[in-house]
Amino acid sequence: RTPESPGSSLFSLPAPTMNGMARKTRDGADKVAAPQAMRISQETFDDAVKENMDDFSMERVEAIADAISQFEMQGIDISNIVTSTSNLNGGEDPLPAAVKRP
Repeated sequence: RTPESPGSSLFSLPAPTMNGMARKTRDGADKVAAPQAMRISQETFDDAVKENMDDFSMERVEAIADAISQFEMQGIDISNIVTSTSNLNGGEDPLPAAVKRP
């Protein structure tokens, strides 16, 4: 057999995935796990917003919108991030402010 033939050892290797190698199912087929979206911390998001404001002279609302757009374009899951702009005037962190609300 040549290395190009389907039965050769070259083609019998499991397909690589983002998390390592594919797993074999009971019937011997390759099962590739769906890649999980990456997540960031609130601190990372807040740092990106601050950087946008400092480096690009953006207003806070614009800096937040840009950070959201950039992370989403990179495939980052930001569902765990507080992106509220409702507390801009108070300068408080939005999460503790939300907890204080009646």
